[in-house]
Amino acid sequence: MSVLTNSVRKKMFISIMICALLFLGVFSLLYIFLYDDYVIFETKSSLVMTYHNIEYAYDDNAALLSYLNNLQANTTIRATIIENGIVTYEDRPMMGGSFYFGYNDKLTYAFVYSLLLNEIKLNEQNPFQIFFTDRMTDGRLVLAGYLAEQSYVILNIPMPIINANYNITKAFILLAGVLAFLFSLITAFFMSRRFCRPLVEIRNIAGKMAQLDFSDRYNGDEIDEIGELGESINSLSGQLEDTISRLQATNDRLEQEIAKERRIDEMRKDFIINVSHELKTPLAIISGYAEGLKVNISDKQEDKDFYCSVILEESERMNKLVGQLLALAKIEAGNVLPEFEVFNFKEFLSGVTSKIAILTTNKKINLQTKVDNCEVNADLDMCEQVLMNLLSNAVHHTKESGIITVTSQVRPDNKLRVFVYNSGEQIPEEEQEKIWTSFYKVDKARTRAYGGTGIGLSVVKVIMEAHGNSYGVTNKPNGVEFYFDLDLKGESC
Repeated sequence: MSVLTNSVRKKMFISIMICALLFLGVFSLLYIFLYDDYVIFETKSSLVMTYHNIEYAYDDNAALLSYLNNLQANTTIRATIIENGIVTYEDRPMMGGSFYFGYNDKLTYAFVYSLLLNEIKLNEQNPFQIFFTDRMTDGRLVLAGYLAEQSYVILNIPMPIINANYNITKAFILLAGVLAFLFSLITAFFMSRRFCRPLVEIRNIAGKMAQLDFSDRYNGDEIDEIGELGESINSLSGQLEDTISRLQATNDRLEQEIAKERRIDEMRKDFIINVSHELKTPLAIISGYAEGLKVNISDKQEDKDFYCSVILEESERMNKLVGQLLALAKIEAGNVLPEFEVFNFKEFLSGVTSKIAILTTNKKINLQTKVDNCEVNADLDMCEQVLMNLLSNAVHHTKESGIITVTSQVRPDNKLRVFVYNSGEQIPEEEQEKIWTSFYKVDKARTRAYGGTGIGLSVVKVIMEAHGNSYGVTNKPNGVEFYFDLDLKGESC
């Protein structure tokens, strides 16, 4: 738990304790300065109420006797009734014409009578008086009340009894105060802990949010401001998580776009370099042989014919290269879209292999075909270009007396996958993604022995992507296998 959390809990605990101490202090001050007067006031009030009850029941001897007996049995108030100077009721035993007026202090009949007649002088206009006796250490609180002509009631409560009750009450109040303070201490501890628990949970959630961790949620069930704060934190956490996720996704897309742009820029640079390289050699050859013809470097007709044939051959090479570049650019730009038509692939393959037969015959390559007799839906010219490029590539990389096979497989997704295998060297795995790039050649020396332009596989790539079909290459035992997919026309196989 952090210093901040401890501080909140400590402040709340101290605040509750200060309130408890203030309450205890105010209570103590009231007790010290007002409790004695309050006890006397309540005692006097009790005497006055008893006097009025006796006055009310005085004319009914039975009711009066019942009330006095009940008063004697249940209270500490002692009652004495004097009529015409004679004690007619005393709740203490009579002894020799005298009566006990309290516990230890004997008052003679003459003293009482004199007190009532000479000093107190009670009547209907002044029905009662309350006073203390002279003996304060063993005195009493006395009410002398007027009942009728020459009839009086004297109520008294001995001070020792009042003081005893006062001391008992005082001890109880002190004990209750200490226990109440201890209870307040315990209550403050648990209240501050319980009150701070949801705040600690919310703070921990906010701390994780600051670290971009939005996995936690506030699970409290308080229906108050803290509960509303928890719900707000949950809502804020969800919104931030969603916003940051979308920002992250956008950032990832931007990074991908930037990486793509960089790759395109690198490819553009490589393309320019490769085009320059591919055109430089035939241009140099054409320029050299044309210069030779111009200066009549040889008078022999056969030499001149050879020079012209070289110039024509290199011109055709450049024308082919430029044509492929233009076709590639048009397809990539979307200016040339596939014109779909249905044709029989087995018959189509037969026509393509007949065109390339001269190449395989010259190198004594064994060309084998075993494909399904299926109807496919594709651009016929583009498919021929794809197949011709793959077969030409296979011929170029197959040694004399090697093998080239063309097979097919009907796939569950209603596609016909065509495989072109050639024996020879395998393509390193790190090179397999790069061979689809224009002018990329696995042979770094860029030998002209094969006569290729280096963009044949790039054409395969853009045509297949324009058709929305898959393509690829895998290494096989003693060779390499290229493949591409074509859409089947229904269940034609």
